[in-house]
Amino acid sequence: MKASLFICLLLTFGAFAKGENTPELIETLKYIAENEIETSVPLTQFYWNLASAYDLGDGVLEDKKEAYKWYRKLAESGDVRLQYVLG
Repeated sequence: MKASLFICLLLTFGAFAKGENTPELIETLKYIAENEIETSVPLTQFYWNLASAYDLGDGVLEDKKEAYKWYRKLAESGDVRLQYVLG
């Protein structure tokens, strides 16, 4: 499992670094965020990328409920701006 996850990460982080969202990248980011897998990138970055991808339909179908879920997770992680906006 670790090897396949590692290979998947190598392939998708190229797109992540370039700012290109693909369905595969979004699924990988979602897997990492949902399982809170430690990486050199803070989990809050994963939450932000997922929220904005679903909010804007970037690489996935637009889904405001899914976007809100990740914005909420980001706020719960200490993002003061989102805590204020989301209440």
